[in-house]
Amino acid sequence: MKTVKFFTVVMIMLVMAQLTQAGVSSIVNGSFEDDGYISDITVKQPNGWSDVNIPAGKFAGYISNDWVTDGSYNLTLYSFLYTGFEANDIAMVSQEVFLTDVNEIIFDLNLQTYPLNSWDPAKRTAVVMIDGVEVWSSDDYQIPSDGEFRNQVIPVDVLDREPHWLSLGLKADMNETPAVANTLYYALWDFVEFNCHCGGFGFFLEDFNRDCYVDMSDFGMMANVWLNEFVSEDNPNNRYNLYRGDEIQPYGSINFFDYAVFSNTSDINIPDLKMFVEGWLQEVDIDNEYNLYHGDDVLPRLVINFPDFAVFADKWLQSSYDLD
Repeated sequence: MKTVKFFTVVMIMLVMAQLTQAGVSSIVNGSFEDDGYISDITVKQPNGWSDVNIPAGKFAGYISNDWVTDGSYNLTLYSFLYTGFEANDIAMVSQEVFLTDVNEIIFDLNLQTYPLNSWDPAKRTAVVMIDGVEVWSSDDYQIPSDGEFRNQVIPVDVLDREPHWLSLGLKADMNETPAVANTLYYALWDFVEFNCHCGGFGFFLEDFNRDCYVDMSDFGMMANVWLNEFVSEDNPNNRYNLYRGDEIQPYGSINFFDYAVFSNTSDINIPDLKMFVEGWLQEVDIDNEYNLYHGDDVLPRLVINFPDFAVFADKWLQSSYDLD
């Protein structure tokens, strides 16, 4: 009877639980095609780039077809002639993105000046930032003679499921008086995109060990924290907390609601799982084949429960040949 009740509860939760696959992280309007020509991005923000920060009288920005590598348009940020600058003055556009699935940020960039002077890295720098921290800087490279940086790659390693700010910027590197600022600096951005893990499909939230498969290795990791509670001050977004519809934020408990979400994605070997569950929470002989974990059991260690399941899951889908 306990087995029937167990399966009934699990099946009801599987039906009711929402599938919470993260989906592939992406950049909105990364090639700046959505709006066509925009003469002033402080008046009309490019679609997707919801935060435009252009210090008035020092920088400006527009969408045009001056230089493109994908589609028909690009983003241009530039600094004015004959105006004063302070070090770290910056013009930038930003959008919120999720980086859990992201392996790399890729982009194209063209650096130009007018008059056609050489780009002076002591005065201007093109930067890519995540949450205000520079992750790519033109100062780290020798400027090509044509000013073009094609297929630039920024490695990303973010585990959380929180939104982050991705920014493209043009920065002043030194204090300049108006008389000294005698060159226009242009940073032209195009084809800004993510290269995601797992062949471009991104991780499932249930792929805890990030190997692009959801299997019992992941389930073993979840079983090890079964019924643990995670308090907001410590880790409000614990990765095993897959289902939050039944929980009052910022608290979370790893329970069958999370298991139901996990089961929507996992590759379950049903016959072995059924045999294991037939002994679930029942009293058994001490040497029962499914009484696998003795470390936390009080003698006579007679109950099949989640500590045993964690051991069981550790070898899930492995052949005895794999263990030689």
